[in-house]
Amino acid sequence: MNKGIEFIPGEISCPVCSGGKINIYYNYKEFIIYKCLECRMLFRAHGSDEFYDWHSDKVYCAENLDLSGRKAMADGTVKRIQKDLKIELAGLKVLEIGVGMGVLGEALIMAGANYEGIEPSRHFFKKSLDTFPALKGRVKNCFLCDASLKENDFDLIVMVDTLEHVAKPLELLKQSKRLLKPSGILYLEAPSEYLLKTKAFIRRKLGLYAGYPTHVDHVSLFTKQTLKEIAIRAGFWPIAIKEIMVLGDYHRMHMLMPSLNSFFLRSICMFFRIVKIDNILKTGNLSVALK
Repeated sequence: MNKGIEFIPGEISCPVCSGGKINIYYNYKEFIIYKCLECRMLFRAHGSDEFYDWHSDKVYCAENLDLSGRKAMADGTVKRIQKDLKIELAGLKVLEIGVGMGVLGEALIMAGANYEGIEPSRHFFKKSLDTFPALKGRVKNCFLCDASLKENDFDLIVMVDTLEHVAKPLELLKQSKRLLKPSGILYLEAPSEYLLKTKAFIRRKLGLYAGYPTHVDHVSLFTKQTLKEIAIRAGFWPIAIKEIMVLGDYHRMHMLMPSLNSFFLRSICMFFRIVKIDNILKTGNLSVALK
């Protein structure tokens, strides 16, 4: 399972600071998580420069996924963006990086945004257009660097559950910075992997992620501190960093544990919200606004 920490002399460099002082932080069935001793970034080595897409065709794009739950989560994200950033989306030029199944894109369009999207995965791209016809002509199936977008053109860039899939997150943020207007804002949400070893134990006991410490597609693992460090290196300044409820979010938990009785799960999530378990265990996702 976890074989402890051992030094990797010069074999791997950090994707954020390029430092060479790297340790093995966690190792489970060849699922190896490295830690940079210089900037403390947690990451997994992978050959791709951008995203990689192991399970999109078999898992994420399955026909039986709960779209109603995803729509509720997307509506919550739109409300959170408008409330936390103190903006109205109507009329704003918005770019979503990592469209996924298209649920958030649809919600942004419904909120009145002048929307464009980027989705590198051919599986997600096809699924999003098939499910939400309003996205046709608005989403490109390519990496951001190949999208031929104008610089200084967007009021808002949105990345939700995207950056953790990117092998070089610093480069993606730098590319995004160039596309924003001088007054533009980048809003992102990503899982917090603070106290990852403890979370790995809890996830294994709950039967999540087939025993792996985190989602198998996640290659960049963030804490509040490392996400702030990456943002500053990319030329941004964090104007807001918050934690978003996960264990108390029924729709999110239902996606993770769909076999649980709905009434029982709702009751558990309500209890978690009341006792603020996400704050206690630091299990919430990170919500970050950057300028």
